[in-house]
Amino acid sequence: MELREIKFRGLRKAKNMVGVWEVGNYHKGAFTGCSFINGYEVIPETVGQFTGLLDKNEKDIYEGDVLNCGDRVVYVYWNIYCGTWDSKFIRYTKKPLSSNGITPNEWKYRAEVIGNIHDNPELLEVIK
Repeated sequence: MELREIKFRGLRKAKNMVGVWEVGNYHKGAFTGCSFINGYEVIPETVGQFTGLLDKNEKDIYEGDVLNCGDRVVYVYWNIYCGTWDSKFIRYTKKPLSSNGITPNEWKYRAEVIGNIHDNPELLEVIK
């Protein structure tokens, strides 16, 4: 059986580290409630889990990543109702569409990470 790599990503909270992502082990302080990755305090809203999947360029895909799937742009989230990673539609990039949707199984072949919802919040304006 192959072991899954469980890791997280989050933006550092320190003012002198604005825009710096930390990747690794995540824990929440028992008494302070602060979020930490590799011992560095991170902004809790930016913490996303590694999906265990890679895009077509072999880049790690994290919760909150924005993917270009050829005919559409989506972002990655945990679908609590299905108990699996899923993608939410943001916008079409071209028509005709090559399929009705895109599943996590297809990310490795069709998707490319182009950003995330924290560094590129303007992408989410399309779906509000």
